[in-house]
Amino acid sequence: ATLPGLLCNMDIISFRSGHMQSLCGVLQTRQDEGLAASCRQGTGKCSISRENICRSCRFDKSAALGITYDGPMRLRANPPVTLLRRVGKELRLMIARRREREFELIRTIDHLIVPHPREKLFIVRASASTVSTIAMEESLVFFVQAFPSLAKIADKEKELIFKDYFIKLRIVLCFYLTNKLFGDLDYQFFVKMGSVVTCHDDDVPIDFYYPDHHENKEALENSIRSFHDESGPVLMPLFLKSELTEREFFALAALVLSEHEDLAISEYAEKVIRDVRNEILRDLQGYYQTEMGLNNFAVRLGNLMSLAHIILEYQSHYKEIMRYFSTFFEVYNTDKIMNNFVL
Repeated sequence: ATLPGLLCNMDIISFRSGHMQSLCGVLQTRQDEGLAASCRQGTGKCSISRENICRSCRFDKSAALGITYDGPMRLRANPPVTLLRRVGKELRLMIARRREREFELIRTIDHLIVPHPREKLFIVRASASTVSTIAMEESLVFFVQAFPSLAKIADKEKELIFKDYFIKLRIVLCFYLTNKLFGDLDYQFFVKMGSVVTCHDDDVPIDFYYPDHHENKEALENSIRSFHDESGPVLMPLFLKSELTEREFFALAALVLSEHEDLAISEYAEKVIRDVRNEILRDLQGYYQTEMGLNNFAVRLGNLMSLAHIILEYQSHYKEIMRYFSTFFEVYNTDKIMNNFVL
């Protein structure tokens, strides 16, 4: 048996029909949010049928018949943005800003073009210290925007934390971009990203990087190769073995914040940094379970923590090399800004 519909000219076959569910949706939305819909025909007199379902007229006719929605109201509040997603968003924005600024700089200096099927990449002389300036300025913007809880720390301590963090962030970004841009190409072990659009290529002669004639240039070249030979075989294979997703790279950029040695900061500042680390780990757990569908993610998380610790060791080695260069190869030390910032 069927019942004649009061609202429309269709017989009611089931109270769970799609038509009734759709009506509930209209009533709920209008009552919950006070949203006003306009009549499709502009007359406010549409017939309610399968062929002509005007949301405005259907609501008006329902109200005239005393039909209201008394079910549960939907909450349309946006879900909170996790710290992990915030870090990812700010990292992408930083990369975009740096790319634009670095392109502008490279137009004005000598450079080589790196053959790449998708991106415009360059090799620049070691004297292009402005690239480092751009990196520091934009990394500071990222530091402030990505970790708002650090605003509670004293300015002097924030400065110490950022100076310690900058090199670690640069290392993460270097390997992230190297993996992203060269991970599927044969020459990934020979070309490494030095910034967002500049690379270091082991096969490019040192005379391009340092064109002026000085003594001990051969010793300098051997030192540079030694540094890359010692650090590359440790970090790059672990990055490749870990097969990090983009979200895990973003997490790594946050986790290295809490990896430091002998940083002269207060217990409160240490707690704020630990809280950042713990929040990232909670977000990672949710990412592994809900988005990757993993019940056991111990190996992936272990790889991330190992990378964070090795990056700390890499940072220490990098500082030692910088001190060595500044002592024995001062004449080649054209990037004074980086030298003063790191040491």
